[in-house]
Amino acid sequence: MADNSQQILDDVLSQQRQDLIPEVSEHDYFEVFCAEQILKDFDLLMTRFRAESSTANTTEASTPLMLLLMAN
Repeated sequence: MADNSQQILDDVLSQQRQDLIPEVSEHDYFEVFCAEQILKDFDLLMTRFRAESSTANTTEASTPLMLLLMAN
């Protein structure tokens, strides 16, 4: 990654950390940030699962595993 891009990313992550959880170290915040990015799709998947499972007569997939398979 170019030095300028790296600096911009560092600045953005530092600002987000200060806004959200300033008491954690930059290293720990980066781990939180990465986990959020990894789980972002899973959160959307679970939201869809909850919406589909709330309907009584759904014919579509109604388990998180089936929704995950359908999403890919």
